[in-house]
Amino acid sequence: MAWLVSPLALGPRRLIKLQLERAGVAQVPEKLLVSSDYHWREAGGVIDIEPFQSADVMDTMVEQFHITHALQDDALDQLARTPEFRAALAGAGLRIRTIHSIAGQMPDVYLKRFSLSVRHTTVRDILNKMLLALRGDYWYFQRYGDHLQYATLYIA
Repeated sequence: MAWLVSPLALGPRRLIKLQLERAGVAQVPEKLLVSSDYHWREAGGVIDIEPFQSADVMDTMVEQFHITHALQDDALDQLARTPEFRAALAGAGLRIRTIHSIAGQMPDVYLKRFSLSVRHTTVRDILNKMLLALRGDYWYFQRYGDHLQYATLYIA
């Protein structure tokens, strides 16, 4: 599952009661997101959830991305350094400040090495492919800071 989090769209917290019978995976986000500022879509085996008014930096087309036997943090750093993504972030007034894994009590997803080679695909699709390769549960892209000038990428 992928989350694009916008502090502007979060609003106040509220309790949600969800009751489903004989429902598939697709019905869960559909029911959860009713009357919210978020929408969902299935993309390559991953459910992407994002605000309707999201920054389109995730849809930035990357000409080529290649990593070999990389850890998650290294892969995310390399993605953030692609010229296309850097230009999109700068255009949106964003600087990446990703929190990296700290050695110690790290879940297996942080210690897995993986390889990925793609051409002419979006940042979103690259993150979805990373998530699947790492067998992670979710990734997210979040803006933060007093003026929402920073962003972080994370896979868990």
